[in-house]
This record gives sequence, C-alpha cells and structure tokens, in this order.
Amino acid sequence: MKVDEKTLTDMIFRTNHYITWMRDRNGVFKASNQPNSDIFDLTEEEMIGKKADELFDEDVAKLFDEEDNQVMESKKFLYISNREVETPHGRKAYEIFKAPIFDDNDEVVGTFGFGREISNN
Repeated sequence: MKVDEKTLTDMIFRTNHYITWMRDRNGVFKASNQPNSDIFDLTEEEMIGKKADELFDEDVAKLFDEEDNQVMESKKFLYISNREVETPHGRKAYEIFKAPIFDDNDEVVGTFGFGREISNN
C-alpha cells in the first residue's frame, strides 16, 4: 500500500489519542490534533499559527522553545518524563516526546511532538 505524505500525516494526527503537534523552526504551530487543542479549549485550526507564549505562561513557553531548539540543533529525540503546566482545566502533568523534522535535504525544519497526560498516574 502506498500512502502519500499528507495522507499519512493526517492519519497520524486524526487517529491517535496522544496529544500531537508540529512546530516550525520559529516555534509556530503548523499542526495540532484535537486532543492537543482541547487542552487550550481551541480547535485544531485555531492552534495553527500560534506560538508557545500565546498558550503558556512566560517560563513554560521559554522552556518549550529551548527544548525545541535543543532538538533541532542536536537533531536528536528528547524525552520529558514529567512536565507540569497550567492549563484552562487546571494544573496537569504530561509525559512528552519531541523529535526533529527533516526536509528532503536532511535539513531540520521544525519539531514533532506527542505526549500523554499522566496527572492521575
């Protein structure tokens, strides 16, 4: 079965239950699935174009940006075992995975992230 890149990306974002997002080199959300958008009471479409500082307090936004920069510079995967953040639904804890996104020339063009809430675990 051959699946084009856009179809594959759409399938990953729409069918998994983990929070999932993609950000470009400037930290702008380029994709967000509904479980991720629900954290902020936004639609998937409303998440597109936002930056971390529009969603989190200054310290958390700075940390997210620093982690993404680390992932892009190292070109390596990053695992965060317990990230606590304030959301419109209260303080929540998440297990998060971040990875670089490469273009056809093996240049890093952004980050891909996914995670799950672990507040009650």
